[in-house]
Amino acid sequence: METSGKKRKVGAEKARLRKEKALQADAANCLKLTEIFCIQKKQPKHNKNKKTRLQEESLRPPPSQEAGQATPPQPTTQNEQPLVSDRPLQPFDFDFPKRQFGQQYRSFQSSWFKEFPWLSYDQSCDRVTCFICAKQNKASSLQVARNKEQTFITEGFYNWKKALLRFIEYQNSNCHRVAFEQEVTIPATCRNVLDMCNEATKMKIEGRRYLIKIIECLQFLGRQGIPIQGNTEDQSNFIQLLRLRAQDNPFISKWLNCESETDRPKKEEKYTSHDIQNEIFEIMAHNVIRDIVQDIRAQSGFYSIISDEYTDITNKEQLTFCLRWVDKSLEAHEDFLGFYNIPNISSETIASVIKDALVRLQLSLTDCRGQCNDGASNMLGQKTGVAKRIQETQPKAHPTHCHAHSLSLSVKDATTRIKLLSDTMDTAREIATLIKYSPKREHLLGEIKQKIEGEDSTTGGILKVCPTRWTAASAEF
Repeated sequence: METSGKKRKVGAEKARLRKEKALQADAANCLKLTEIFCIQKKQPKHNKNKKTRLQEESLRPPPSQEAGQATPPQPTTQNEQPLVSDRPLQPFDFDFPKRQFGQQYRSFQSSWFKEFPWLSYDQSCDRVTCFICAKQNKASSLQVARNKEQTFITEGFYNWKKALLRFIEYQNSNCHRVAFEQEVTIPATCRNVLDMCNEATKMKIEGRRYLIKIIECLQFLGRQGIPIQGNTEDQSNFIQLLRLRAQDNPFISKWLNCESETDRPKKEEKYTSHDIQNEIFEIMAHNVIRDIVQDIRAQSGFYSIISDEYTDITNKEQLTFCLRWVDKSLEAHEDFLGFYNIPNISSETIASVIKDALVRLQLSLTDCRGQCNDGASNMLGQKTGVAKRIQETQPKAHPTHCHAHSLSLSVKDATTRIKLLSDTMDTAREIATLIKYSPKREHLLGEIKQKIEGEDSTTGGILKVCPTRWTAASAEF
């Protein structure tokens, strides 16, 4: 018995809590509706004399003959829906007519407007409807609602004896809750889809304009060989060039500075991160290579290979790959296509890398008519060199020792074997070392040169010459 009594108490407590939560939710809904509809404060009624009240009572319809039933109002058919305006009709100053219910006369109370802001009163037939439900029903938004009660939607409610009870019941009904979500909750929490699409389109257009400026800045820095980064990201050449262009393009400054917190894009959305910069450079490089390959196919169709392996500053082996071709006007072109990392400098590895590069460029090795490289054994070896391996696939790819490399080796050998030239080169090297390693002597040499030739002198100073590549700087002498 005690256990069942405790269960009943727990069940009653849970029911009480559920009822309190429902009342709190109803109160919150009423506050929202009050703010939306902007209900005016009730004005004090004007005092009426007894004669006026008697005249108004005489104009009222006669009470029903049967006790306990209200005066039958003018019926509203199902097709005749009440007029839906922008806000509910709530006449606070109206003298509401009384109806007979049994031995008592009852009328609508204006205080119910504050307690149930969704009520809309029709003065012509003394009835109330739910403004929200009637509006949503007219918009065909209550198709998913269950148990629609036409009394509060189209016909009108007038039983003032049970008004409060019926109002609370209807306020908690599924139909009213669906209408409330459609009218209040969804517009308050969800934005207009059209506005969101327009805003997204505007942001997309601005982002594309900004991305074009980013690409132009990166293209300029890459074309001029200027480093992208600096000591810090903010002081990098790329960011400083963007800020310089922002003086003529205010939208660039707005995008970079992000004046409002709500419009602040992420670093990736600014297109200024290192990964995005590298990706843009990679896309531009691919476009350049595609244009070169397209020109080779359209103008000539045949080409020669220029390749050389070397060790970079990070002590990694790389292969330089170029193509030489002649256009229809018989003008020769030499286009650099990239560096390729190689694990070793064996002829087999270099030959496979060259063939793989041609496959990636969609160029057939059968159109190759020559190959140029240095005279190293792994490149021009008679049995297993790179040239020999390529000729096994395409016999018409005739190998050639690079003429510039041959000239450099010839000059070096001549200056070493001829005593006069060897002494001259040694003397020039000693003079350059004497002058270049002393700022004082170089300044004195400049003063002497200015006195002899004048201020309009165009000749250069003393240069330190590389013993294997000094022919490349012959124009400086």
